[in-house]
Amino acid sequence: ADALEIIVVDCSGSMAGEKIRSARRATATAIAELRDGVAFAVVAGDHRAQQVYPDAGTARADGRTRAEAIQRVGLLRADGGTAIGAWLRAARGLADRHPDAVRHAILLTDGQNGEDAPVFTRAVQSCVGAFTCDCRGVGTDWRVDELRTVSSALLGTVDIVARPEDLAADFRA
Repeated sequence: ADALEIIVVDCSGSMAGEKIRSARRATATAIAELRDGVAFAVVAGDHRAQQVYPDAGTARADGRTRAEAIQRVGLLRADGGTAIGAWLRAARGLADRHPDAVRHAILLTDGQNGEDAPVFTRAVQSCVGAFTCDCRGVGTDWRVDELRTVSSALLGTVDIVARPEDLAADFRA
């Protein structure tokens, strides 16, 4: 079966320092693990969603695209707020391009969603059935209930990665 992997990385201001460095390493690790031919994309999230790689749509994993994506991920910076619903809607747009694929996303965040509850709820509901989503909270200050809402609705998992330096191993898994 065709497969799609969407990596959504929190780049809000609270991710500054070791968290963003660890998030870059973890994302690069996840990209390196993609099988050849898997469609993929990387989305950076702050108060909006911004596609990091490719510029639009998805790419097929091979040596060149993995290297390009890892290079772009190395440029991620932490700034802005947190709008998880916007990130999910961006992932939905990518997933919709691959209706016959096994569609999966991994969402990494360290913070609390800054969107109004109804906006967040509508975004999560709009993604039901579009893709599965595993959520990782880095550090110990994130809102478990928000990520549990996402992972439950999107048939994924939620887990804590208390130490930022452990993210790469988690993403590799």
